[in-house]
Amino acid sequence: MLGTLSDQGTLGWTIRKLHSLKYFGPIQRGFIEMAAGWALFLVITGLYLWWPRGRKAGVVTVRGTPRQRVYWRDLHAVTGLVVAIGLVFLAITGMPWSVFWGAKANELANGHNFGYPAGVRVQFPMSGHVLMDSTNLPWTLQRTQVPGKATESPHAMHGEEMPVEHQHDASLSSYEAHLPKQLDLDALMLHVQHLNLAPGYTVTPPRGAQGVFTASVYPHDLDKQRVVHIDQFTGQPLLDMSYADYGLLGKWLEWGINVHLGQEFGVANQLLLILVCAGIVLLYVSGALMWIKRRPAKGMGVPPLPKQRKAIAGVVVILAIGGLLFPLVGLSLAFMLLMDSVVIKYSGL
Repeated sequence: MLGTLSDQGTLGWTIRKLHSLKYFGPIQRGFIEMAAGWALFLVITGLYLWWPRGRKAGVVTVRGTPRQRVYWRDLHAVTGLVVAIGLVFLAITGMPWSVFWGAKANELANGHNFGYPAGVRVQFPMSGHVLMDSTNLPWTLQRTQVPGKATESPHAMHGEEMPVEHQHDASLSSYEAHLPKQLDLDALMLHVQHLNLAPGYTVTPPRGAQGVFTASVYPHDLDKQRVVHIDQFTGQPLLDMSYADYGLLGKWLEWGINVHLGQEFGVANQLLLILVCAGIVLLYVSGALMWIKRRPAKGMGVPPLPKQRKAIAGVVVILAIGGLLFPLVGLSLAFMLLMDSVVIKYSGL
């Protein structure tokens, strides 16, 4: 052995944690959900504003010159039309890392056997540790419990009752006293090598007497993803899962996340994501320049409400439905409406 390096000590790990804001905690991660939700809102409302309504100029072409506002308006609209699908895809596939939506999607994927094989929770006893605490699993399996040796309290067999807070510790201590010896690392690796896992796999040691060894590998090729839970005393596989065993929702989520990470189609996948990201940056720049060119010398340049309030009814409906589907976005929308009303009231806009 020449040296060691923690998987959490690499530059790639740090960048990934920064990207998802996990580096800063759950409250900050809420902004990821807001950003993704607002991205979906902006695409939908942008398409609503782009819709030709009998107009031909500026629909799929860019008019004017960079000195003119119409140029940046058309560039913004045409760019948005081109990158809309990519932006929506990135927003939706990024949601699993969010706080509220991610938790609900996790509950849907794993709580109803859509994310991991049916029968896992019925056929195997659980150690009480979730996989996310043990190894770097694909997102759909991060809340699955680790199978291990089942135990029964010796007091239960004699009909005796114990205080709840002492039952688990007492039964576990009695059980551990009669356990066989755990496999050493060399013996374990012989069992793991017979599993024919793809190169780059990791082995996680068990936690306690009921834990298991977990051998897992997550290459870019989804078909080669695999996680195997191994009895820590006998070396026999207790559970062997792969991408083919996932439910339909789990497969879709894993595929979407793999594309989101630029791993599914190799270099072509990464180049496509770069183009989409470049288009998103262009949307920001063109939108800001449109506002600068429209803004009066004094004031924020907030456009007045149309005289016919029905003209914005469609946008209001979209925002209302979206606020219900994405609660954190709805809260941020309510906050902005409150701030707008305060600014308008005291600034005379």
